[in-house]
Amino acid sequence: MAAAGDCRLAVVELWDSVEPKAMAEVVAAHAAPEARLTGVFTAVDPALVLPVLAGGDDLAEAGLASAPTDQRTIGDTFARQLEYVSVLALAGGPEPAEPRDHALLAQLAPAARRIPVDSVMCIRDSSCGAGTARSTRAGSTPPWRT
Repeated sequence: MAAAGDCRLAVVELWDSVEPKAMAEVVAAHAAPEARLTGVFTAVDPALVLPVLAGGDDLAEAGLASAPTDQRTIGDTFARQLEYVSVLALAGGPEPAEPRDHALLAQLAPAARRIPVDSVMCIRDSSCGAGTARSTRAGSTPPWRT
C-alpha cells in the first residue's frame, strides 16, 4: 500500500492480549521501506487503570491467552499495553478519575501525550500516524475491550 502510494495511513488494531511493542517490532522489521510506524495510540479510562493493574486474573482464565502456554495476567498485559504508547486518549467512564489515577498513567507512560478521547486533537492525532488503537471502558470484560 505504501509503495503504491494509494494509502497515506494504515491503522493496526491490536486485540485483547497483544502487546504493542512486540507488534511494532514486527511491523518495523517486515514493512516496506516506504512504510514506517509513527506512533502507538491507546484509549483508556484513567479510573480503571489501578483496578485492572491490581487484579491477578490470568489471561487464560478470561479466555484471552494468545497461546496455550500463555501464563500472563490481565494486569501485566494491560501495563505493557500502556507502557509503549505515544498518545493516550483519555476516556471518561461512570466513575470519575482521581489524581492518583492520572499519576499512575504518568508513571506507566511518561512520554505519552495525553488528550481527551473526544477532542479535535484526538481526531487529528489519530489521522497523523497512529499505529495501534486499544480502548478501555467501564463495564467491559476485560476492561480494555470495546
